[in-house]
Amino acid sequence: MLRLYKDEWPGNKWPAIEIYPVDKAYFLAILTYLSQTYAFEWPQIVDSSDGYTTFFMINDSVALMLLDTWTFSIAFGLETVRDHIFADLSALPPDYFAVYRSKASER
Repeated sequence: MLRLYKDEWPGNKWPAIEIYPVDKAYFLAILTYLSQTYAFEWPQIVDSSDGYTTFFMINDSVALMLLDTWTFSIAFGLETVRDHIFADLSALPPDYFAVYRSKASER
């Protein structure tokens, strides 16, 4: 089950959503959900040694999704967009993304 928290990135002060657990299986699931729900083009994903990063536009705001060894978060250029996406993700059933995690663990 995902746990979501509103936060702010310390360096650039972007409003953010912190996501727990920090689990690679959820990265593509959440990105797919957001892309399909908000109809944005699939962004390029940068694979690093310890995770993934991607930039995309959502509701007229730039967004950066980051997953590494310690952090899983989505930061937004606009607080109102962060709040809207937070409410949307929080309204999903608690096990909405569980099927993605199960499929990833089968690999």
